[in-house]
Amino acid sequence: MPGRDLSQFIKAKAGDPAGDPPFGTLGAQIRALYEHMGYEDVQVDDGQELDRNQATVSYHLSVVPGPIYHLRTLSIRNLDADQEAKARELLGLKAGDLYDGDAVTRLYRSVKKEPLLAGRGFSYSRTKDSATGALDLELKFFKEGGEETVTIH
Repeated sequence: MPGRDLSQFIKAKAGDPAGDPPFGTLGAQIRALYEHMGYEDVQVDDGQELDRNQATVSYHLSVVPGPIYHLRTLSIRNLDADQEAKARELLGLKAGDLYDGDAVTRLYRSVKKEPLLAGRGFSYSRTKDSATGALDLELKFFKEGGEETVTIH
């Protein structure tokens, strides 16, 4: 995020006592942004470096993005043709698209509101090929309350 002032996300300033890395939720927000842009293997690390002679600490935030992933295949199971078409539309991804890590989360929300998919839930699995930057996504739909549903209290 070159050129962007991120100071609003940092909880500490020069002269403050040393403590935990001061980045708060910045790391999680950066991770989500990168995953939205196809970087499924992004690593966001925060750390600190102590200088005991000077009695100072430096904090560091690093991002290693990894490869960019594109959707290679999308498999949808256990729906009729109309329901599958609606699920694909709601997901908003097709083969060749940049993989958006938020798409499945948005689909969970959308399925609950879609009459054609009423009473249905789904599980998903992803298979990544980091050498080619390809990702295969499988969605398995089921009737909520059926044998495949697990409820934890």
